Amino acid sequence: MVALKKISSLTGFSVSTVSKAINNKVDISLETKTYIQDVAFKNNYVPNKHVLSLRKSKSNIIAIILPYVNNSLYAEILFDL
Repeated sequence: MVALKKISSLTGFSVSTVSKAINNKVDISLETKTYIQDVAFKNNYVPNKHVLSLRKSKSNIIAIILPYVNNSLYAEILFDL
């Protein structure tokens, strides 16, 4: 998994510039954006979901506490979620 810092070192741009280019912000030139996005694509860059959830303060993860794991009723209920 490639991080923003790695893309930054490969392109020679700062981490904030790389982040803005990947997120398609308007304050980066089109030429810089396409160059950084191409390098990110070639290096299989995938945004880290855990970092994004921290940034948005929303993880979309639920926790379920079960008294018994081997009960088939609980398995059916979880399967339907």
